Amino acid sequence: MAASHEPTFLLRATARAFWIASADVLSVGLWHPGLLAWRAEAAARSVLGGSGRQRRFEAALTARQTGQAGVSFVQGDTPWHVLRKIARWLRLGPQDTFVDVGAGHGLAAAVMALVTGAKGVAVEPVAAMREGALTGYQALRVPVTTAESLEQVDVAGCKAAFLGWTCVEAPARARMEEALRGLPSGARVATVTDAITGPCWQTLHSEPATLPWGRDRWFAAERR
Repeated sequence: MAASHEPTFLLRATARAFWIASADVLSVGLWHPGLLAWRAEAAARSVLGGSGRQRRFEAALTARQTGQAGVSFVQGDTPWHVLRKIARWLRLGPQDTFVDVGAGHGLAAAVMALVTGAKGVAVEPVAAMREGALTGYQALRVPVTTAESLEQVDVAGCKAAFLGWTCVEAPARARMEEALRGLPSGARVATVTDAITGPCWQTLHSEPATLPWGRDRWFAAERR
C-alpha cells in the first residue's frame, strides 16, 4: 500500500484502501479466514517493514509513477476483486496450471487458485518471501508450489500466467516475455501496469483499476 508523510497523500491512500476492501468483500467475499489473516499480516509487513527490497520498490515506483524523487511508496498486493476478473480472462479451471511471476508474499497465486481451483506455481527470487509463501500454501492446503526463477517452470504445461510487474523495468520484462514464449498456443497472460507485447501476443483486454499505489491498468493477452 502507498505511504507518505504528507497528510493529503495519506488520506488518498486510506480512501483507496477502503475502496479496495469494500470491492473485495462485495466481489469475492470473506470466504477464507486463513487467507484473510495472511493478507492482514502481509499488509502490516508492507506498511511497517523497511527491507532493502521494499526501498528498491519505492524508488522504482516513484520514478515510474511520478517522475520525481522524494515520494515514498510501499508495495501492495493486487486486490482480490481484480484477481477474480483476471482469472476469468485467463479461463482457468480445476484441470489447469498457471504461473505467477514475481509472486512476492504469494497472496495473488493463493487467491487465484482458490477462486478457480487451478494449480499454481509462484515464482519469487527472494528466498525469504518464497519460503513464507510456501509455508502459507502448505498451511492452507492451497494447490500452489514455488520456484526461484521462471526457468525452473515447465511453462509448456501451463495454461496461463500472471505478472504483477508494476516496477519491473524494460530489460527484465523482455526476458520474462522471452521465457513465456514457451507457453502453448492459446495460453493467456495477464499483466499489471504494462502490456505484454510482440508478435507472439495478441492483446485481448485492457481495464483500469484502483490499486494500492493508485490508478493503474491490467491487461490480458493470448499466445498466438
